[in-house]
Amino acid sequence: MLFIIFSILSISTFAFAAESTEDVSSPEDFTYVENSDGTVGITEYHGTSLNVVIPDTYNGKNVTVVAQDTFSNKKDIESVVWSNNVDCVDGFMFENCINLKKVVLTPSVNNIYTGAFKNCTSLADITIPEGLVSIYPQAFFKCTTLENIKFPNTLSEIKDNAFAGCWKLKAPDFGENLSYIGKEAFASCYEFIDVKLPDTVMEISDSAFLSCNQLKSINIPIELEILGKGVFFNTRIDNIIIPESCKYFTLKDNILFSKDMKNLELAPRNISGDYEIPQSVSVIKESSFDACYNLTGIKIPSNVYKIESNAFHACSGLKTLDFSGASVDLDYGCFYGCNTLNNILGSENIKTLGGCAFMNCMKVTDFNFGDALTKIGYEAFRNCYGIKEFVIPKNVTSIAINSFEGLKEGSKIYNKSSAVLKSSDTLTTYSMLSISLNDEKRGSADIDRSVAEGIIVKYNSEEYIKCGSDIPLLLKSNDGYIISGVAYSINNVPKPYILKMPYKSIDLKVVFSECTNHEYYDLEIINAATCTEDGEKKVSCTICNGKYNMSIPKLGHDYSTEFTIDKEPTCTVPGEKSRHCTRCDVKTEITTVEPLGHDYSADFKVDKEPTCTVEGEKSKYCTRCNERGEVTSIPALGHDYPTDFKVDKEPTCTVKGEKSKHCTRCDERSEITSVSALGHNYSKDYTIDKEATCVEEGIKSRHCTRCDAYTDQIKITATGNHKYNSGVITTPSTCSKKGVKTYTCSVCKRTKTEEIDTTPHDYAKYEVINPTCTSKGYTKYKCRNCDNIKYDNYTDMIPHKYVFNQILYYPTCTEDGERLFNCSECGTAGYQDIPAYGHDYVLFTTIKPTIYQEGFGTYICKHDARHRFDYVIPKLKAVSLVRLNAGSKTLAMCGSYYLKASVYPGNAANKSVSWKSSNTKVATVNTSGKVYFKSPGKAYIYATAKDGSGKSAKATVKVLPKKVVKIKLSSSKKKVTVSIAKAGGAKHYEIYRSTKKNKGFKKIKKTASRKYVNKKLKSKKTYYYKVRAVYGSYAGSFSKVYKVKVK
Repeated sequence: MLFIIFSILSISTFAFAAESTEDVSSPEDFTYVENSDGTVGITEYHGTSLNVVIPDTYNGKNVTVVAQDTFSNKKDIESVVWSNNVDCVDGFMFENCINLKKVVLTPSVNNIYTGAFKNCTSLADITIPEGLVSIYPQAFFKCTTLENIKFPNTLSEIKDNAFAGCWKLKAPDFGENLSYIGKEAFASCYEFIDVKLPDTVMEISDSAFLSCNQLKSINIPIELEILGKGVFFNTRIDNIIIPESCKYFTLKDNILFSKDMKNLELAPRNISGDYEIPQSVSVIKESSFDACYNLTGIKIPSNVYKIESNAFHACSGLKTLDFSGASVDLDYGCFYGCNTLNNILGSENIKTLGGCAFMNCMKVTDFNFGDALTKIGYEAFRNCYGIKEFVIPKNVTSIAINSFEGLKEGSKIYNKSSAVLKSSDTLTTYSMLSISLNDEKRGSADIDRSVAEGIIVKYNSEEYIKCGSDIPLLLKSNDGYIISGVAYSINNVPKPYILKMPYKSIDLKVVFSECTNHEYYDLEIINAATCTEDGEKKVSCTICNGKYNMSIPKLGHDYSTEFTIDKEPTCTVPGEKSRHCTRCDVKTEITTVEPLGHDYSADFKVDKEPTCTVEGEKSKYCTRCNERGEVTSIPALGHDYPTDFKVDKEPTCTVKGEKSKHCTRCDERSEITSVSALGHNYSKDYTIDKEATCVEEGIKSRHCTRCDAYTDQIKITATGNHKYNSGVITTPSTCSKKGVKTYTCSVCKRTKTEEIDTTPHDYAKYEVINPTCTSKGYTKYKCRNCDNIKYDNYTDMIPHKYVFNQILYYPTCTEDGERLFNCSECGTAGYQDIPAYGHDYVLFTTIKPTIYQEGFGTYICKHDARHRFDYVIPKLKAVSLVRLNAGSKTLAMCGSYYLKASVYPGNAANKSVSWKSSNTKVATVNTSGKVYFKSPGKAYIYATAKDGSGKSAKATVKVLPKKVVKIKLSSSKKKVTVSIAKAGGAKHYEIYRSTKKNKGFKKIKKTASRKYVNKKLKSKKTYYYKVRAVYGSYAGSFSKVYKVKVK
């Protein structure tokens, strides 16, 4: 394939080489970086040549990467030949290269990434060889001069907007393996007329061929599964081609449907007359009848639940529309521009109207929507001049702005819903009013119908009120009640209760409540008042005429002049006496009676008997209240231990026991003594601890006869013999799939399986296929159980009928070319050789000279670049000296400084330098010589001539910690606490102190902590402090001076 690329190169690139030896790029015109795999990449093109050749190698290393944006906005470039070693054209590579005319890509290119040739408005010739797999979004966006392109057979996907706005592009050959076409991939490709897609295409995304306004013919690929929305909007398709073997779509009456006939996908633009959509259809897809000018009537079946955007857009001949009562959602612009539509039937169950749903349907006079309607979209009825009266159903919850914009002046809208309809100067809007009372027994409410003329109207036997008008309300409360609230939604209607009718239907709620500002007169006493409780009487209100019960104030107490003893005194507690109320016996002037005091007995009583360790108690008691007095202790008895020991804890094999003497009275222990452990007594015989199984080892050991401890543990070898059962069929076999039989070990439950052979197919004759020029004829047999197909009775193919198609490979100087012929019946390719035409050399500069070696130019054959011979170019002038504008620089970290390099002599061929830091942790330098001070320390910055002479200069940079921006001082008695704000790069902080503001500072502390307490200071004296950050020998600038007065 390489000879094909260079033969095209002769036309697209080398033509200019014959005229000039200076207008072709050389490998030295690029900036390179070394990759981790030993290859190099290109990061910049700094040449001036208009014709660019991306080199295959540089200094013996393969060029494998060209960085994104490398040629972006280089508006002078006219042609490009790609490298044989770079596998992609990266994102926005040639964006806005407005003079780029010709591009030759090589077989190495697998992907053309996003925006690679975006806005290359002069690009007219591009060669894409086999090997390309993906074309990414906007790769050729607005390449407005591109007319022809041939896609290779390796191409798999063309992504969103890839060729959008390529106005002159003609329908290409899509290759043989394309599977995906992205959103708006070929939008506004005005020269597309007949598109032939390969049968491998599986998905065509939304608006893929949007506004290809000359497109008339399209084929539906066999493998196509997903057809997006509006794929063919604003096209002129009148010929839809679909093979019978198409898996997911079918054609009926030249209209495209999904295979199950549930989705109507696309109608040809030349459909005419009335059309009844099949009953099976449930969705009418986006733009399916777009601009079907000759369609006069459409009947939509009741099964349809959704009509997608622009489905019948610009059907300017459509007059009759029958929804058949379908419960359906209408998306944006469904019937936009149906300007002769005048008869709509069966629309009572429509649920939602999208924006512009009936916009510019100028002849419709009667829209009859039912209560199923819930939403009216933006400009849904704009410019529907035929509407004189329109009823908005009651369940509508959303009416978008400008829904009825452009109706004729005087049109009337009756809004039964609670959704607000924004008014228009040309519309008269009416809405409905209902009045509800919180309690009909409390009053009545109505509107003042004396203002009815022109404000209150009836339409279809229902009453409406003109929106925006003032409606007086007639409200009356019954006896005992007043009007406390008149409101709808959250809006109150204040006195004098005149309602401003809103632009929606409302339920006005009137609330009557009890009167709260009564003026009373007495009717009768119900309950008399007492000393502490109010009485009650019945009264009547002179305002609301209501009858109410009212309280009578309490009378208060009447106390006697004599005291009464209420509580007798005791030995310790005083008594009480008081004066009592003569009516209710309530007390007042409660007075204390002094306590009597204790009367203790002469004899003691034992309260607590003594024990071995605790004293007892005895005391004297009061004869009146039994209160204790004169409490005396009784001495403890002491312990009484026996001579014999008692075993408290028996010894075991491993643990000692205990014995002691116990007190005969309290059981207290004494002389606690240990009893020696007994030690283990192991049996001679082994005990099986764990039985061995087919998969696990067993264990045996000798056990202690007392405690079951064990020793001499020995493993018992696993038997390894599984005990499988006779097996169970877990998956029965069929004619298309083998079965499975499972065996289970009865010991360890391990399973093993074996396959069961499939059952034979039960074939029946299914279809007879006649021979063609591409395939033999045969008979198809189909299994009655699994749909497996077998073929038999083959007949030979018929011959091809070849016609000339194109020149597939042009001849070169050494290789023959090839013509392509295609069979008129099946499209199968046939080939014919074209003789080679020999070499034709032109001059082409490939390697420029360096300071160490001569360069050479190359004569290259116009027809095949592999044939060449060279000529010598003298060495370049070398750099002899590099100087810097500064030999050293000291700054705090995070600072920066520009170093400038001067290169001598002035006529040196390459005056550019590279920059390098000896310690990038301390300081870094960019390609322009800007030094960034990163962390404390010292580094050397080197500027080295790029011409390979090895000449360089260096500057010493020292980086200091950052300045301490703030310290906080707080004082207490004879000490000051210094709190230091964190400074970048600090390892320690040096604290200086003085008794004077501007002199006399001495270092008092070097600390890694940011808090330090300075002690032993003089009270009432003022001190001054400053701090700086340090890192080893590198010290930052001092902070401001802060003062504090010690307490």
